[in-house]
Amino acid sequence: MILHKVNRDLTFLDSNDGAAPNETIGFVLAFSILSLASFVSVFQGLWETSRKHYLYDRYSLKILFPWASFVQVLENATLAYDVSGGYVSKEWSYIVYALQATVPPSLMLSTFDVTYSIHKTRSVQFCGIVDGHTRSRNPKIVLLLKVLTRVLALLLLAIGIIVNFDLIEPINPLAGRVGWYYLITNPWTAESLQVLLGILPIGIASLASFYFSIALWRYGTTYSMVVHASPFNPWFSPFFGTIALFGGQFFNARWFPLLSNLGIFVFVESILLLFMEVNKDMEANTDLIDFLGNFEAFGKKNEVTMSEEEIIESEKSSSGHDNEGCPPENGESTEARYESGDTGDKGVARVIP
Repeated sequence: MILHKVNRDLTFLDSNDGAAPNETIGFVLAFSILSLASFVSVFQGLWETSRKHYLYDRYSLKILFPWASFVQVLENATLAYDVSGGYVSKEWSYIVYALQATVPPSLMLSTFDVTYSIHKTRSVQFCGIVDGHTRSRNPKIVLLLKVLTRVLALLLLAIGIIVNFDLIEPINPLAGRVGWYYLITNPWTAESLQVLLGILPIGIASLASFYFSIALWRYGTTYSMVVHASPFNPWFSPFFGTIALFGGQFFNARWFPLLSNLGIFVFVESILLLFMEVNKDMEANTDLIDFLGNFEAFGKKNEVTMSEEEIIESEKSSSGHDNEGCPPENGESTEARYESGDTGDKGVARVIP
């Protein structure tokens, strides 16, 4: 990232830093491929979140998730141009780094909302609470959880802006362009604080995603409508994406820009794979609800029909009772059963009119 007070470039990978020509071409191709792949991810995200289901009514899934991929398109394209030796204006650098600060909170909110919503669909416990689709058992705790998550996202955004625009002293020219490798291999100094803050947003988002990915894997293995034969199913994909996201933050200045963006891309793709599985689960759940609704309607219809038949049978029965005691027609004989009160003997008396 640019620290404009020292007027340096985006990375240490341009021709002015003494990189070999073949190495420079390799990085240009790598950043270009990442930019194109992220461009495809934008449309994948828009397509997967366009399903007509309340799960995708949340702005973090319909807007912020594709937005994170779009920012990666711009950042990787800018890095490819910068590495090739092109001139990147200071104005464009300000735009890129302001946008880049929005990626960690966008990814964290998207992962939280999809995890929370899928658990809410089946009233499964998440973060220690059970929230139903129509009524919440713990409305105040649910509201507190949502508020705290968004406050944390705003904090990550603020940290990113502070680091990218050098709003902290003392300034470290490596801040935002190097990962945990620098903090591990170098003694702690006052300038190390800015380096730490530069990798902290993705680090916090990764820790949150580790918990969310385990919760999603537990849901997909235990509660999903679509049963999988193996515990290593598509619901576990965010876990591997989170490993890539966190692992991309460990490298030195030469590899950090490329591998950190590669980790973000892998994480985005793992969430897209999750969306595909979520859509299957939602479709199966919708089919079950439709079946139960049709079955209930069919039962009510039969209940009405049975009621009408019972009324008809009741009328016939009443009519039969009314005809009892009437003299027989056409000279037919009738039989009357009697029981002697004295002897208890039973018999039949035939009456002929």
